[in-house]
Amino acid sequence: MGQKPESKPHNAPRPAPPNWGRDALTKWLDQVRGNQWATFAQLPDTWARFSAIDELFERMTTDWRDPSDILAAHLFLRCYTAYRTAVANATSGMAVETHVMCRAMLEYAGYSLHIKDHPERAETLLSRSEPGGENKVRGEFTAGRVGRSVKSADEAMGARFTTLYASAIDFGAHPNEGGVTGSMDIIAGKDGDRLMTQTMLHEPGPIFDHAVRRAMQSAVCSLEIFGHVFPARFAELGLDTAVASQQIGL
Repeated sequence: MGQKPESKPHNAPRPAPPNWGRDALTKWLDQVRGNQWATFAQLPDTWARFSAIDELFERMTTDWRDPSDILAAHLFLRCYTAYRTAVANATSGMAVETHVMCRAMLEYAGYSLHIKDHPERAETLLSRSEPGGENKVRGEFTAGRVGRSVKSADEAMGARFTTLYASAIDFGAHPNEGGVTGSMDIIAGKDGDRLMTQTMLHEPGPIFDHAVRRAMQSAVCSLEIFGHVFPARFAELGLDTAVASQQIGL
């Protein structure tokens, strides 16, 4: 098992290709990358923590042969991608969108543990596109049922999972109040007019910091959960103790 990138951004033409930066989208993407560079340069401790967590995912996927649970292994890889997307979002200032990826990480991990020792649940998940399959998946993979599976493996881990999952839903994974009003501003204009805005890229501050912390916490919790799905490999690679050390200070 391992990653198989379908594109190679480092092979992109340099300087930028013709017409890049002439439309609003590519200008915005340049700002996204600029913010990521600023986070890397100005918040080295934050970036170092993100990188250290990434190394744990990378260690797990390197030379991974004959996983004990093939479906869970693929869910791990998707969780890893969700983590890197969360990092990309958080370090660029896309705070609300970071919480979407936090939910994704937790669900990939939670589903894996919910399926462990229950092959019929894996069959249910993989049969979603079959007639009646969607309703079966909706009934089996509810947040409550998955959360109980996580809690049954470790009560404290289950409590962390539930707290982080609820936070993700509140602040962006669903279009709830916290995700909308937290990025909203009302500016007084002329003649009593008011301009209502939504911030797409947050600067460092409470909302930015919260997204960064939740991305780290959700990743570490997800790794902890996968440790119960693949206990032998985690022990072999020393990931169990490494994950525990990453929980310190989060």
